[in-house]
Amino acid sequence: MTTVAYSWDPRCEDEVRLRAFRASAHWANEDVEEAARQALEALLHDPGLSSDAFTNKLKWLLLSHAGLLERWDLFLEEPQQEHRSATPADPPLSPVTSTPRPTLDDLDGFDVVGDAALPSEDTAADRFLNLWLAWPLSQARVPADRCLGVGRRYELVMNIGESLAESLLSESGQPFPDDLLGPDGHWLTVSVCSDDFAVSPAHHHLFLPKEGDSWVCECSPDGPGHDCERDHRGPYLRVPVIAPTESGPARLRLLVAHRGHQLQSATLTATVAPRETRLEGAEPVSAEIDFTLTPGFAGIAALPPRTAAIRISQAGDRSLTVDVDGASGVVSTFRLGELQTAGALDQARTALMAAHVEVKDGKRVNLLPPDNRKSGEAFLTDLKNLAGIGWDLFVLIAPRSAQRQALRDVLGGAGQVQICRQEGLDLTFPWALVYDIPVVRGSRWVHCKQGLDTDLPLGTRECPGADGHQLNTLCPFGFWGYRHIIEQPPSRSEGQRLALVAGSGEGDPAMTVALSTALDFDETERHVTDLHRRFGGRLTDHTARDTLFDALVDAPDCLYFYCHGREPEKGRAPGHSVLEIGKSDWIGPQDLAALDTHWASWRDASPLVFLNGCHTVDSGPATWHSYADAFTDLHASGVVGTEISVAQTLASEVAELFWQSLLDGRSVGSALHSARAALLKKNNLLGLAYTAYCSGSLTLRPTAAAG
Repeated sequence: MTTVAYSWDPRCEDEVRLRAFRASAHWANEDVEEAARQALEALLHDPGLSSDAFTNKLKWLLLSHAGLLERWDLFLEEPQQEHRSATPADPPLSPVTSTPRPTLDDLDGFDVVGDAALPSEDTAADRFLNLWLAWPLSQARVPADRCLGVGRRYELVMNIGESLAESLLSESGQPFPDDLLGPDGHWLTVSVCSDDFAVSPAHHHLFLPKEGDSWVCECSPDGPGHDCERDHRGPYLRVPVIAPTESGPARLRLLVAHRGHQLQSATLTATVAPRETRLEGAEPVSAEIDFTLTPGFAGIAALPPRTAAIRISQAGDRSLTVDVDGASGVVSTFRLGELQTAGALDQARTALMAAHVEVKDGKRVNLLPPDNRKSGEAFLTDLKNLAGIGWDLFVLIAPRSAQRQALRDVLGGAGQVQICRQEGLDLTFPWALVYDIPVVRGSRWVHCKQGLDTDLPLGTRECPGADGHQLNTLCPFGFWGYRHIIEQPPSRSEGQRLALVAGSGEGDPAMTVALSTALDFDETERHVTDLHRRFGGRLTDHTARDTLFDALVDAPDCLYFYCHGREPEKGRAPGHSVLEIGKSDWIGPQDLAALDTHWASWRDASPLVFLNGCHTVDSGPATWHSYADAFTDLHASGVVGTEISVAQTLASEVAELFWQSLLDGRSVGSALHSARAALLKKNNLLGLAYTAYCSGSLTLRPTAAAG
């Protein structure tokens, strides 16, 4: 028989016996099923099991194969000699290399995967998130055609490595974003969220080395490094979950993060029945990847950590699920109905509109003076109205008292918040408008003198008097948009990368401008002249769609739409907003989808797109496709747009502040916050109407003429 070497001492007498059985003539006997041999081989090469787990698996395999059990009994009747392998010197701790091992194969119709199912290492190949449900005692995989039992305990099993056939994600997986991890790899944080399954809100951890498969161990993610022995590491993270107590469909979400950056998420869907049942031709258990920050991200390890992540997904009934993940665990998870969400968003946008527009004789009238400065009295009126709406939004995302307090604990000070929207979900939410100081309408307002001080430094992100905030306190820093850097990176498909730098890198940044001639001519001319000066003359403008499309074949560093965004005329297009260019040309998201091969240079240049108009990123629940997603599909590095209609002079000022900050070397998140703060000094809250769909750390290429 072939001699097999083992790098660890047997953990129990059953392991001693199985090694001896492997070395005996019984192993090759034709009575032993081939599936049983493969399963035992995998068990023999699994260093991560405890002695009890090893014994339980062996017993289960023996009972599952009649031929194996008969040969095992004959083997035990023979005189046995002690069979222990020599223990070699401890191997290096990192990186860990694995050898190909078989998986536990099909046993009596059940697809079984144990801890021994380690995929072989291929350092040149992509790595994937693998995911399935298992029974806790046997650690066997729950087949995809089986309903789960009401109230029954299961384990959610995952790893990152070679795509496994046993994984629920084997056919839909996307490469895990791991390209530029550190030289020895990184600890990843795993969160499991559900409003159906009973799950722990605590974070779980696994280590992903620079090459090879992930592992779990007893080392601390906050420690100096690994002091564990390789044989003590397990290949799979196992998270206990309990099925709902009622029959029906159920979902849970798995979030994988690094330093607060949500790298990838998956949704598992199951059918729950009074008892476990196999359904012929059906797949009650399934999973899919629904968000990927970037397949092969650029330098994410060097970015500042994110304070919290908010993930939004949609179920088959169009209800929304919101998961809030903080530094120490899941803060909140809940479901919102479509009508409930739409109503809240309509109220928020109506309140923003009322801050600078009123309707007279059926026409909108701009209330802002040419310099966009509002009086102190008008500012306090706006602040009261928007604070009440913002508090409603806060209660919407944290409906219970404990959730609100947990969210305040996480985001009480200045932070970096990442919003992750399920791939294909067409919804925008005014996160900057969320107000987390409690408000009771109709009660007396308390003015925060320190927060309302217009002499505060421009970059201030925390109220100096925050400790004194109480019920109905009016303070600009109660709004998330003034206290936090908020980023909303769209999910990236395979072949796209999260851009951290916009532009081609060839010379100083250049801009292409798309103009509407329906705007005020004098203000348009002044604004474009100002941008010419800021960009050192590296700017071209277009007032016709065809010439604009031709110009964009060679991707610019920056693309700026200074135009109307309006509903198209009846009979011309579907009922979504279009961008109006020149006098009557228009561009819809479907037009952009047709240009993915025509604008091939965008793949390398990754332009930053600014949509400065009316309703340009106003994607309500009924909208089929947003401009943010359309430009992301074209490899834009980011998209900035307005939540509402804005006056032309306000649009001009925000753009000039924003572009200058970027030319000065600041990031998109910082530049947008700076523009909001500059307007705030003018008693103007409308900087909260702008949203960035990209990494908050996105910058332009450094320029010699910056500033």
